[in-house]
Amino acid sequence: MNPWEQMKFESLATRPGQLSRIQQFEQLIGIRLPADHHQFLLDVNGGRPVHPQAPHPDEYPVVTVEWQGRPPKGVLDEVIVDYLFNAEDWAGIYEDQRSESLTLSGAYREFVQEEPRIAPGFIPMGSDPGGHLFLLDVSGKRPGSVWFWAHDWFDAGKLGEEFFHNLGFIALTFSEFISKIRFKTLD
Repeated sequence: MNPWEQMKFESLATRPGQLSRIQQFEQLIGIRLPADHHQFLLDVNGGRPVHPQAPHPDEYPVVTVEWQGRPPKGVLDEVIVDYLFNAEDWAGIYEDQRSESLTLSGAYREFVQEEPRIAPGFIPMGSDPGGHLFLLDVSGKRPGSVWFWAHDWFDAGKLGEEFFHNLGFIALTFSEFISKIRFKTLD
């Protein structure tokens, strides 16, 4: 059983995901997605993680981050998983809650192609409520691993020589990332 089958995801995206849309995204980035993320998109197609039983309004999905450049401690080592991007193509469609920024291709265009702000070999695949990103390593240091990118620590001058200055490690695989999500009431 895949870990995402034990959780619910809220989204306006097509369910299940469309293979043609996933393949279009893979052509855009020039690489095949890790098998578990590819399967997640086929099965679930992204969305907001919600508690599998009775969700509590004050409960949030969180994961722990191991900071590479280290400042945060304690509570700041946990981040909210707000939304995992889907493989839709909503370009030019900005209806209520249908935003291209919630798609893999929209986030890729914004953060990799138009104004590169993340290290080479990573793609954005989700976000927290503050606009920080969850990244998937598709060709870099640990292919298939999941990382957290803190945009408020971003320093364009460091991107060339210090790729991990604002990254925190989360999991070796996408499946492990999903398995690490737990639901917690925040203070």
